[in-house]
Amino acid sequence: MFDTFLKETKSGRRNQKGGKRMRDSSIIPYVYLRKLLFDFSVKKNFPLRIYAVNALKKREISVERKYWTKFYREFTDYLYDDLDCFDNYVGSCIKRLRAFFNYLIEEKDINVGAFHKKFYSHNKAIEIITYNGLNADYQHEVLKHNEGQFVNSNNFHTNSVEGFWSLLKRGIFGIYHSTSPKHLNKYCDEFSYRYNTRSITDGSRFTLSLINADERLTYKKLIQK
Repeated sequence: MFDTFLKETKSGRRNQKGGKRMRDSSIIPYVYLRKLLFDFSVKKNFPLRIYAVNALKKREISVERKYWTKFYREFTDYLYDDLDCFDNYVGSCIKRLRAFFNYLIEEKDINVGAFHKKFYSHNKAIEIITYNGLNADYQHEVLKHNEGQFVNSNNFHTNSVEGFWSLLKRGIFGIYHSTSPKHLNKYCDEFSYRYNTRSITDGSRFTLSLINADERLTYKKLIQK
């Protein structure tokens, strides 16, 4: 079913709520999620299944509820403990998994129950490190994702910065494939520059780059340890 979900998303048969076709960059995380689910199922010996609850008896529905509770616990444990994922990435995976369940219910008219609606914060979720001391220069806001808070009372969220990290990771994996610790900061600078100038044309960005190029980097200096 997940393969059909991906296929229809890639072909344009499944679009965003406004009818706009999803970009490839928005589809890639779902492809990664499929691989995560497959690896989890194999490595943890956890068979994945989905039943239509309208065909189940009361006792069988109870069994399914326990199954999905166990799945959520073990899958998030796998992401946290085995893969060392942080809370924001785990949360994004669960959000996409809920989107898949909603697809089955709303677009395929398959009543798979409401078990996925309890896929939220993990009891042992890791807090994103807070940077104390920023208040002097910035408006410092805090979100508690492990308590299910994704937008605070001042309407602040982490969606934009999570989107940036996603672009950075896809750029490194898809273009450079790997980086060394020595030059990682330069890659981060490159993608932050791209992101901050995303509203201007490529020609304007190139011109701006030339204007700000005031330092020479020799190959010898580049590769020296």
